[in-house]
Amino acid sequence: MIERVEERPLESPEAGMDFLPLKSRSISPKVPHLAYLDGLRGVLAVYVLCHHFVGWNTEGLGVWQRRFGALFQFGHSAVGFFIVLSGYSLMLPVAASIDKSIRGGFGGYLVRRARRILPAYYASLALSIAVLWTALSFQGPDMHIFDGHNLSSTSVISHLLLVHTWVQGQSSTINMALWSVATEWHIYFLFPLVLLPVWRRFGATALLIVAYAIGLAPQLLLSRTADYLKEACPWYVGLFAIGMTAAMITTSENNVLARRRFVLPCVFAVSIIAFLFLKIRNPSQNQGGPFSVQWLKDSLIGMVAWSLLCFCAQDFRNAVENARRSILTRLLESRIARILGGFSYSLYATHCAIYNLMI
Repeated sequence: MIERVEERPLESPEAGMDFLPLKSRSISPKVPHLAYLDGLRGVLAVYVLCHHFVGWNTEGLGVWQRRFGALFQFGHSAVGFFIVLSGYSLMLPVAASIDKSIRGGFGGYLVRRARRILPAYYASLALSIAVLWTALSFQGPDMHIFDGHNLSSTSVISHLLLVHTWVQGQSSTINMALWSVATEWHIYFLFPLVLLPVWRRFGATALLIVAYAIGLAPQLLLSRTADYLKEACPWYVGLFAIGMTAAMITTSENNVLARRRFVLPCVFAVSIIAFLFLKIRNPSQNQGGPFSVQWLKDSLIGMVAWSLLCFCAQDFRNAVENARRSILTRLLESRIARILGGFSYSLYATHCAIYNLMI
């Protein structure tokens, strides 16, 4: 779920100046370690955890406790942020290479993705099944845990195959956080087979159009027969593509954002305001039936993430001249944030199993 850049250690900002912007002499370069990405993963994972443990159920709490819990009501938006970060991380080495290809080809890429995602996914799945099975054994077959779903052969098999988001009623069973892992796993196949070829042949604009066409097709074409597919947020393909474009800007030799510094804060502010406006008018994630505007709210969060990633990359590039980073980048590069980022994926995948133990 939470992607990491294929990287080599970076001891100083100066060591990475040939990367941002990077004009590499090698065909498949190893990008530097961007510590702020680790910190960002850690912050997002903790926010999602707080969303479920603090902001999810505030009934019976005091006024100030409810207000504090309201700060963590945007857990779904944090997941969308993760998808943008994933597209950014996977695209960085591709955009930086001379031939714009994936290191090791499709086979090597898929092996690396499987090693990164599947062990923690199946460990979390096994833990979640054990927790639910134990709870059901002690409390009886009528017990309903987590959105009213019990264990079943359908839920277990669909999760093992990572297709539970395609099976009606199974998206949030066993472990609710794992729906996004399945969605991202499917995007991993689209990245080299569809998104990269479109980008190489037609450019970034065509990439975004095709990505959103793929992502919105289930909602527009299958709304009568498979409305449940929107629970998988297939439009995350578009958010992934937004992250890819941020990586293109990061590695560009002619970075327009470096000359027009007003662009990033404007995009950030407009996206935040538009998102909050839609959030107030459509507070529920599923409100609006088959033509829910959730895809638009998620896309606005994608632009917020795009702005932040481009800002941090620009801050990294200017570090030599300015001798110090912005407060935001330094916070994301702090030791605590980086430590959290080191096990952020495992934290994200397993925290719902822990939540099941507590309810």
